[in-house]
This record gives sequence, C-alpha cells and structure tokens, in this order.
Amino acid sequence: MRLRLPGKPEPKPKPKPKALGSKFLIVCFWQVLNLAFCGRAMSDRMLEAVCKASENLHTLQLGGCYLLTDRGIAAAVKALPRLRILELSSCTKLSENSLDSIVCVGDTLESLALRRCPQLKAEALARIGELRHLRRLSLEGSQGVTDDTVRRIVAGCGASLEELDLSHLPDSGFTAVPATCGVTDEALRVLAKGCSRLRRLSLRNVDTITDEGLTVLASGCRFLADIDLARCKAVSDDGVEALAAGCKGLERLSLNAAGRTDVDEETGAASHSITDRTLRALGGCPRLSRLDLSWCRGMSDEFLGELIDSADALDALVLRGCAQITDIFLGAPPCPLSPRTRKKGPGAARCMGGHGIVRRVGVGRGAQQREG
Repeated sequence: MRLRLPGKPEPKPKPKPKALGSKFLIVCFWQVLNLAFCGRAMSDRMLEAVCKASENLHTLQLGGCYLLTDRGIAAAVKALPRLRILELSSCTKLSENSLDSIVCVGDTLESLALRRCPQLKAEALARIGELRHLRRLSLEGSQGVTDDTVRRIVAGCGASLEELDLSHLPDSGFTAVPATCGVTDEALRVLAKGCSRLRRLSLRNVDTITDEGLTVLASGCRFLADIDLARCKAVSDDGVEALAAGCKGLERLSLNAAGRTDVDEETGAASHSITDRTLRALGGCPRLSRLDLSWCRGMSDEFLGELIDSADALDALVLRGCAQITDIFLGAPPCPLSPRTRKKGPGAARCMGGHGIVRRVGVGRGAQQREG
C-alpha cells in the first residue's frame, strides 16, 4: 500500500539496471580470451554474448566457471569458427552433450583441457577421439579415464597427439565412493602403438602402472621429452632405465615421491625401489635439463655427483625431502663460471662438492632452494 499526500507529486521509480547483453558489446578483434576462475560471474548468457562478438577468438579459457552448462558451451563453440584451444577444467555442470557440441568444431580444435571434471564418464570422454587434429589433451582427475577410454581416444586422434595428461586425483577420504584409478599398463601399450609423436606425458598419482608398461612405452614413444611419474609407487629402477635407453631426447623427468620404500621389521633397514641405478641410467640422457628426485631416499652423494658430471644440459635438480644427501655433495663453495654457463649471466653456476656445475638445486624437507 502506498500513502500519497495531497499536493505532493509521486516520485518516479528509478529504472532498474539492465543486464549486460549482446547489444552492449561491440565486435572485438581479440584472439585470446582468458576467463578462468570467473566463477558465478560467467553465465551461459554472458558467454554466448561474448563469443558472438568475438568471432576471431582461437583460444578460450573457462577453467573454474562452474555455472556454465551444456547450453553455454554449445553456443560458444558454434560462434567461434577459428577455435583451436579450449580450457574447461573444473566446469562440473557439463555433461556428454557438451562433448557432442565440441566434436562439431573438430576440424580446428588442437588443444582441449577437461581437468577435474569427475562427472564425465568413460563413454562421453571416448568421443574425444573424433577430434582428428587434437595435439594436446588433459584429462587430469577425470574419473571416466580408463584403459578402454584411452584406446578409443588414441584410435581416433592418436596420430596427432603430442601432449597427454592422464594424472589421477587421489581420493580425499571424504567422498562416498572412493576414486579409483582406471589407467594401467594396458593404456601405456596403447600409447606406444598409436602415439608415435607423443612428446609430453603426465601420469602423476597413477600408482597402477609398472616397469613393464614403461618399458613398452619407451619402445614406441621414442620422442618423449617430458615425463611426470610423481607418486607412481609401482615404478622402480628398471622402468627408469628403460625410459633412459629408449627416449634419448628426454629433457624433463619428475620422480617426486615415486617408487616404494620397504622397511625390514626385524633389522629396521630400508630398501628403496629408486636407487643409484636410476642416476647412472639418466647420465646417458644428453638433453636432460630438469630432474625432480624429491623424497627419493635411495640415492647417494657419489652417484648424484656422477650424474652432474655426465648431464651437461642439467639446469635444475630438485632434492626436497632427500635427508640422506650430505655436504659431500651440497657443501662446496662457489666456483668460477665456465664458458658454457657464462652465457647465462653472472652467478649462474655453483660447484657442487667438486662434481661439476648445476645452475639450480632445490634441497631440504620443505621448499628451501639453493641458487648459484
């Protein structure tokens, strides 16, 4: 009820602010648009309006836009005829219908990221194989990834794949259904047969792969340059030796917390599956530039020094949590720059225990890092 006093004009209501729509947008000529982690600020309607005004876009990053649904993705890919890179990580409202829409732009799409999308099942992810020109694919934390999913994807676009992320997201312990990893050695056999151009592979937390699978992988994917085996507990010296022998162009390797440590109950002696044999094998990789050996406690000062002597390209060696490493390796004073490292500028080298030159070494239990 309104009370109107005589002689006093009724105030006019203020106009409500209009939502941002397509008529408020001008045609944009940008080619890369990063809207990651916009959260609830990015709706289907907003995304459709932006994409219709930006038909020159070739890169669209929408990771963390958790309100987007199949309707918004369908409108976006339809409005972007030049789309080559699409990032949809943590978009938990998407379903297999979104993948149906994405497949429609298969002639141009080269990179697709669907990290942490647990709602996408194996049947939906298998449709990615229809993207014949796909070069980069990330399925980290997607529970629908299984050996059969990998087989169907590789059958369709394996010949063009250069980068693949199949990392597993460990179970937090608070979920009703435990998250199990569906990738085994069989998936590595599929990659070895169908992905001869593969250069980067991430298998973090995939504790279901073994040395046998790595051996087959190294024999088929000889162009691998970047491999992440962090927390792969079933990997040992045998698997690393196979990779070092088969992938001579290896540049980056992560063995962070990889392998097992068994303790004898009677004697208390510990045996490790990643030991000095791994260091000796990696010494034969002339292009190795970054190596992460954090929490691998089966290595000694002597063989770390031999690795540095033989790996001329080594720029970064990470040893966090390696409490067994002593000052025999770490306690040397700075040494003069060699002609090879002088190009990198002053202070770019440090003599490590008399065992050659390393540009950057991460040590200790935490994030302590020593730089020369």
